[in-house]
Amino acid sequence: MAEKDDSRNIKPRSDIPASADEIIAGAPDQNLSTDIAANIVGMRSAHFRKIVREGLGGTIGKTTSFETLAKVYARSRPSPSVLTDKHFTTEEGQTGLIDLVEYLEDPADPPNQSRWSSDEFETNQIFLGSVFDHFSQIPLNSIQSVITSPPYWGMRVYSEEFEVQWSDGTEVPFGGEQTPEDYIRHTLELFLRLRPILTDSATIWWNVGDVYNTRTEIRETSMDRKKAVVNNEERSWANLDAKRDSYGHEYLKDKDLTLIPFRIAQGLQRCGFYARSVITWRKEKVVPETVSDRPTTGHENLLLISNSSTYQFNEKRWREEERKSFGGRSRHENKDLRTVWELDHIKGGLKEQEAAIIDELGNIMDVLSETNKKDTSEMLPAETEKQLQERLKQLLALLAEERDSIQQSILDPEEHEVVAKRDSPNHFSEGSELERSPSNQDLRRGPPVWSMPVADGKYKHAAPFPVQLPARCILLSIARSASGDSDQEVVYDPFMGSGTTAVAAENIKRLDSGFNFSWIGSEIVPKYKKLAEDRISQMRTDEDPDEWITIDQTTMKDFS
Repeated sequence: MAEKDDSRNIKPRSDIPASADEIIAGAPDQNLSTDIAANIVGMRSAHFRKIVREGLGGTIGKTTSFETLAKVYARSRPSPSVLTDKHFTTEEGQTGLIDLVEYLEDPADPPNQSRWSSDEFETNQIFLGSVFDHFSQIPLNSIQSVITSPPYWGMRVYSEEFEVQWSDGTEVPFGGEQTPEDYIRHTLELFLRLRPILTDSATIWWNVGDVYNTRTEIRETSMDRKKAVVNNEERSWANLDAKRDSYGHEYLKDKDLTLIPFRIAQGLQRCGFYARSVITWRKEKVVPETVSDRPTTGHENLLLISNSSTYQFNEKRWREEERKSFGGRSRHENKDLRTVWELDHIKGGLKEQEAAIIDELGNIMDVLSETNKKDTSEMLPAETEKQLQERLKQLLALLAEERDSIQQSILDPEEHEVVAKRDSPNHFSEGSELERSPSNQDLRRGPPVWSMPVADGKYKHAAPFPVQLPARCILLSIARSASGDSDQEVVYDPFMGSGTTAVAAENIKRLDSGFNFSWIGSEIVPKYKKLAEDRISQMRTDEDPDEWITIDQTTMKDFS
């Protein structure tokens, strides 16, 4: 796994499919489990056998050949699934397919790795390195709940990221794939590699955002957008270090929503997992987007996936929980747990003054971003634009006085660079105060889902989520047990980032003796591992945990 630079050029161009003869000719000459063959091709084992018997006129037992797998794939072309043409038409793909099958058939003895024994498995810590290595080291059947937010497709280029050698032969960081299909396929591969370490009753809570297929710059953090607007930066498309095109896809057009979360859920069904729910968490503050022909995106999706048809789910425990920092029932919610999660701000959260500053900041950034795309005949007068730039700097200074760091919600990236023109070229009234046109007010009044606070930017991670989110997932998926119980359930975050899942776990364990569980995390970037460990250490040594989880007037420690 090699470290890479910050440059990236994503061109979502679909390949021409290989012919059936080309696929079958590239099948390795060996056998594999029929159930595993069905999982990776993307269908139930019974349907796989039906195709072999009735479609191919063959016979099949507990094992089958790679050639038969290739024939079933070439005949059905299920999508989304783990398999792709490259698994049969390239040497790297053939080798990767064999390695994946060997891992799935004998997970107790993974290639080039050895699993930790129960005595060697130390919990309540973050492991530095790749999730691929950790999936091969964590003891089998040991993880009760997976709670994470992985990199989204084409949204970030991190200062430290690493190339992953995937089974299809491609070598690319997770999230940096050329097409949505590649990203979805790699997500499915991660789930298959994760499965052996899950208990039968485990649940997976996978927070993944949707993406529009648009021509856009890819930034390291959402702070970059703010800096670009404040400094009035102008760079040509050719000079951008990281960018994503929007043309060349098989069917996605410019401005199309990719529907990635739902396609991941469908692919996981094909892999044998159970897609139990698509949960929506609504963000209370979102950046005004530079589009005027659709609603503003004000939510993200949380997939609830189970490893079997029966699994651990403690709705009663959630219904009885009143502590907001635990993700308990908010004032917005009744006693039925619904698929739209609306979590309260913790005491002392976003103040009215902060909210007003954030709103005006978003408005000004919106206008300046839009102005840069207009014809010269529609440009703002130079004096007006100068006033807006000055007001922007004033607002940032005011917000800095309100609290230690800039609210992440106003800096959330909007990937749309090609936008529809507004109905009105005038977005300001007297002085430098702004007001939206009626058409924009209508569009922004209703995000796709009609609440949960967003994370503060204090901990300098590019994509944090609020601590209440993993807290609620833990509440629902981990059983209460006695403090002396040696058989602890384990929560795992494979993309730990700034440590929000661990903070939520430590918070719950510390304030409720009825929860006796452990947690672990994986993080590939050393500085993020240290950042998370510092947060956890601070929490463990805090003399007053109730004060720690309460947001005071200047900091938001409970948010990642």
